[in-house]
Amino acid sequence: MSGRLNLAFDWRAMGFNAYLPLLMLLLCVLSGLYFSTGKFLPMMEAVAPAFAAWWSIFLFQDLLEEPGGETLFSYPLSRFQLGIKRVLFWGAVYLVCLLASLALVDSQIQESITSSLFLQFGTQSVFFAGLGFLSVVLLRNCGWSLVVLVVYSCTQIFTKGKLFPFFNVYLFNDRVLPVTDLLGRSVATFSAGVLLLILGQILLQRFTRFNS
Repeated sequence: MSGRLNLAFDWRAMGFNAYLPLLMLLLCVLSGLYFSTGKFLPMMEAVAPAFAAWWSIFLFQDLLEEPGGETLFSYPLSRFQLGIKRVLFWGAVYLVCLLASLALVDSQIQESITSSLFLQFGTQSVFFAGLGFLSVVLLRNCGWSLVVLVVYSCTQIFTKGKLFPFFNVYLFNDRVLPVTDLLGRSVATFSAGVLLLILGQILLQRFTRFNS
């Protein structure tokens, strides 16, 4: 293996898990075309940002679950390349797909939604990508990392963010908000996501063996 990432290999290695975020975005598009904005927004906020964590977790499935996965650390790839660089690349791919999904819905309805919802869901997606990365590095298990995401999402959604108000990134809006109203909250959510990504990379740098 060369010192560069093999992104096509990452895609193949994730198997069916590589396609699931795209399928969920497709379902979001269909719901946006079928339902009113008041119903579409809560559904998409519950689904689209959370699935930004999916690739952040399953990028590390080989390291965690395949025999000899830890030998990847002996290849001429830095921990930066193995960790946050891959997470950032696939996170950017997810954001592009999210933007395309919103633009498609926007083109078929009367209301302009792309700029506002991309700011809202995009920054939330950065947070979840960071949460997925940190959880998989901490727990070293894809299944338990998914449990963290499900518990966080469900508790926040069912309690409307009241259980952990200081860690809540959901807005629970049923209408498209002006971009100016979103800026402050979005900056905070984006900053939290960046912090989680940095913490995940710091922990990854310190491991001598990634899997146990």
